[in-house]
Amino acid sequence: MLKFYSIFTLLCLFPMISLAKKPAVESLRIKVLEEIPRKHIGFTQGFFILGGKIYESTGLYGKSKIRRIDLKTQELEISKDLPAHIFAEGLTPIGENQMIQLSWQAKKGIIYDREKLNITKVFSYETEGWGITSQGDQIVMSDGSAQLRFLDPEDFRVTKTITVTKAGKEIEHLNELEWVEGYIYANIWMQDEIIKIDPSTGQVIASIDCSALLPNRPLNKDAVLNGIAYDHTEKVFYLTGKLWPVIYQVEFE
Repeated sequence: MLKFYSIFTLLCLFPMISLAKKPAVESLRIKVLEEIPRKHIGFTQGFFILGGKIYESTGLYGKSKIRRIDLKTQELEISKDLPAHIFAEGLTPIGENQMIQLSWQAKKGIIYDREKLNITKVFSYETEGWGITSQGDQIVMSDGSAQLRFLDPEDFRVTKTITVTKAGKEIEHLNELEWVEGYIYANIWMQDEIIKIDPSTGQVIASIDCSALLPNRPLNKDAVLNGIAYDHTEKVFYLTGKLWPVIYQVEFE
């Protein structure tokens, strides 16, 4: 009887032990530093900021583009259309003067030079393409699931996969990504939430509520939060969304 009681007691304790091990998720707030009106509104799928320039990938079939815009003046410097069968997705810089743009269902990644936006290479992947980010020679992409895939910078094969969890629950619809100071920030599609992910474990360590941004949003149901960029020189984030008329310069606190 004593033996049975001991086992029963341990079994009852297991849920409590598991619960205690779930990592705490910090809640962060957005502090808006500046609102930048956009002269060239697009269906933003991914963007990054480098050298005072916005590099942006815009989506939709027949309307997808790759372009460069001056951050301060919002003047369009160069823009190129993609073939009508390509629905463009995430965008990230790689190397000294290149960048990768994903496609949604065409399963093709496109590499451009950043100066002329000329295509230098095309590669394939097996999943859908949603968001992509990089840090040094590390590249990570999302496919709309709870998984993040690490790519080899030479041949772009998948070298590692992690599952993103928040308090023990898998988080799906991971979309636009940005790698900042050792952590990956991800926009969750159709939600006003950005999560901060530990790339070594996949655990969400912080959540950012973005619902206060753009209170009078376009009526288009697809005009959702979708754009995370970080200026490593100024140490500030830039957030926008699909068809949003403004880019927000923000801090998380």
